[in-house]
Amino acid sequence: MLKDVPQFLLNNPIALQKKFLELNDGPNIKERRADWRKAVMDAQEDALEMLAGLFDWLDGLPPHPATGVPQNIQAKKSVAFTLAARGARIISSLGI
Repeated sequence: MLKDVPQFLLNNPIALQKKFLELNDGPNIKERRADWRKAVMDAQEDALEMLAGLFDWLDGLPPHPATGVPQNIQAKKSVAFTLAARGARIISSLGI
């Protein structure tokens, strides 16, 4: 069933951004700041591209009907109606 499904790998760029911000005030960061910034920007771009690919793939899937939902809604309506009717009888019997 899942043999033809593409795999989407996401490297979280937020962790890299946090590390960059932690090191940003360090004494040795000045000469490497541009490298770190480029690494963060590249990671963010990769994550966006992967998410775009994921959503494109999801958008191409055929819609599936939501089976079982109408029965669940009908059952909830029936329970609610029964409870409301019983509540009304109790209130009526109390003379409220």
